[in-house]
Amino acid sequence: MAAASSTSEGETSAWPRVRCCGKSYSYYCPVCYRSLAPPGVAIPDVALPLSVAVMLKDGRQRSTAMHAPVLAPRDVRVYENPDYAGLPEFDVESCVVAFPSDDAVPWTALDGLARVRTLILIDSPWQQAQKALALPQLAGLRRVKIDKPPAQVQFWRVAAHDSAGHLSTIEALALLLKEHAAATGSNFDSDQLLFFFSLMRSRILEYHDRKEERREREGLAPGRTPFDPERRDRFRRRFIQKERIAAPGKLKYGKPLAAATGEEEEEAQAEPDPT
Repeated sequence: MAAASSTSEGETSAWPRVRCCGKSYSYYCPVCYRSLAPPGVAIPDVALPLSVAVMLKDGRQRSTAMHAPVLAPRDVRVYENPDYAGLPEFDVESCVVAFPSDDAVPWTALDGLARVRTLILIDSPWQQAQKALALPQLAGLRRVKIDKPPAQVQFWRVAAHDSAGHLSTIEALALLLKEHAAATGSNFDSDQLLFFFSLMRSRILEYHDRKEERREREGLAPGRTPFDPERRDRFRRRFIQKERIAAPGKLKYGKPLAAATGEEEEEAQAEPDPT
């Protein structure tokens, strides 16, 4: 994973919140896509091997897809729900959709790979992606998927469908472009797209380290980071349980769960979201 920066590597406290577009943000503004880096911190200016069209369903402030137009402003366009205003008609030969459906293939198995110019990225909750895929602009487009998902989770948020290969949107984009470069024999440093992701992850780990120091002073047992598999599974189960309580008789995700344990109820609060 890319280093946070050359001047304040891993020191997320050096990034104060800055007011932009009517609100206060850390790291960048998700509205105008302006970097909010402190003086002396160099932000990557990334040239992507493909144009990227982001179809945004999630909120801008929470979406890691918003890292892309900040870091690669010349190559990324964002189209926002509910109507995805300005979404063009895509050419079936030169445009593909990133989505792991049954008919999706990795880059190495895609016919006419050299003709592909645009990658369409759907940034929405998993269960709502089908609505975006049903749009007429995406009809007939081929689909690509990541060939080798990572075995270890780097993302700090936990979803109901969380698994060993669960990726944030910016991680998925970086890995897709890395595999595209390998398939086409081109040179692209995908780690540059993880600049803000690395900063945010560092902030989570710094928070965990401070909490561990406090637990040690108080004689408490060590805790777990947000990336610990057992801890993630417990949060996932609590998330699903809340869905079941909110909508009795309707289980949206996965299979029915065993009864919650007292240990789950005692789980410490999640680390603050770095966005």
